[in-house]
Formats: sequence, structure tokens, C-alpha cells
Amino acid sequence: MEQKLRQSWGIGPDPYAQPVVVAPRQNIDWEDLFEMCYRDKGGRWFPNDDTPAAEYVEQNGYRTPSRAWPYSYVKPLLTRKFAKWLREHHPAYADQLNLA
Repeated sequence: MEQKLRQSWGIGPDPYAQPVVVAPRQNIDWEDLFEMCYRDKGGRWFPNDDTPAAEYVEQNGYRTPSRAWPYSYVKPLLTRKFAKWLREHHPAYADQLNLA
């Protein structure tokens, strides 16, 4: 957008502009979890069966969500431990999420 403004004002490109580099992330975001998980009518979060999140939750034996503890499956998925596991066991999926 800045470049368009510069052009409309008749100013050349910024000679000191640096390219923007997106650094790989270290953990999963809520936006990623919205794609990997779903909520039931009770507000409990569950991983979709076709995602690595379901495999991770099943392997580690986390407490089943209840109305009192609706995030018991999702909270472990927000950790760096899950991001590391995802890079080791599902590298293509980790690349899709831009994980380091």
C-alpha cells in the first residue's frame, strides 16, 4: 500500500525498504485449532479425526472434556511440545502451518 501511495504522489520506491520475511512459528495458534478441532453443543472442544491432533491426544491420554473442563484436549495442542511432536511425526502438516 505504501508503494501505491508513493506512486500516486510521484515519489520513487523507497531505497531503504527491506523485504518482509515471515519467521517460522514455535507453537500452534487458536486459528490453527479452529481447523483441527470442533466444538459440540456443550462447548467442549474435540480434535477432528482426520488431523494429527486426534492422534496426539489419543497417544498421551488426556482427560476427556466435560462441561466443567471444556478445553482439556485443546490446551495441550497450544504447547511447544505439540508443535515439536508435529514437526517430528507429521512434517508436511507442520510445514503447512509454518512451524519451525
